[in-house]
Amino acid sequence: AFTPGGLASAGADGTLRRWDAAGGRVLAEFGLPQNALAALPGGVLATGGADGVVRLLGADGMVRELAAGPRPVVALAASPDGAMLAAASLGGSAGLWSVVDGRLLRTLDGPGLPIWAVAFAADGGSLWTGGQDRRVRRWAAATGAPLGPVAPEAEAALPAGADAEGARVWRACSACHALRPDAGPMAGPTLHGLFGRRMGSVPGYAYSERLARGDITWTPATVADLFTRGPDVVTPGTRMPVQTVGEPGDLAALIRFLEVATR
Repeated sequence: AFTPGGLASAGADGTLRRWDAAGGRVLAEFGLPQNALAALPGGVLATGGADGVVRLLGADGMVRELAAGPRPVVALAASPDGAMLAAASLGGSAGLWSVVDGRLLRTLDGPGLPIWAVAFAADGGSLWTGGQDRRVRRWAAATGAPLGPVAPEAEAALPAGADAEGARVWRACSACHALRPDAGPMAGPTLHGLFGRRMGSVPGYAYSERLARGDITWTPATVADLFTRGPDVVTPGTRMPVQTVGEPGDLAALIRFLEVATR
């Protein structure tokens, strides 16, 4: 993000930095990957974290936190006047926050699929979101009401015997992973044949150095451990977004779904 003081950046190393002709300096260290950055009036910088928290760094160096939700925040946008901040997540919703008092004004509830991009219209009256289902949606900034259809395209039928609740939890994973062996390139490898497979062994996928070691075999227990402790703990150095499934029922449903859908 460009600011009057130079270029600002936030990254997977958890740092917020400012850059000028002399180089870069660390403004803040958050300890978790930061996926999004927006510059606000008055020298305020907003970052969206893998832990679902939006952090506002003021010109005075003070940090305020907005708990946007349990899923990683992946897109931020400030209204033209800087009064509102939109934060979109892998969970499929976007929150509109008051920058002055850190209050959640309204939530834009989409079809439950990851939202990858968010932007205000030039007049600040509406907001645009771009989602996992390749649809752009428009919303009224004042009310959060959709200005057009919200329902996603008809989803493919679940594999026979697949857990429907697990399929709902799976939606966030589908942003990076496919279930078919012939799926096109995605951010993560296909999960077809996941259980019983050694970590880092899908042919043709460029794994991070950590996963390429292949010292974990994926089973229901090891996958559950990954989403309980988090990828950053189980496989430190991975490029996989840092997220956990904290609700035991959701995790059990996801495992049941994967056991059928990845065969």
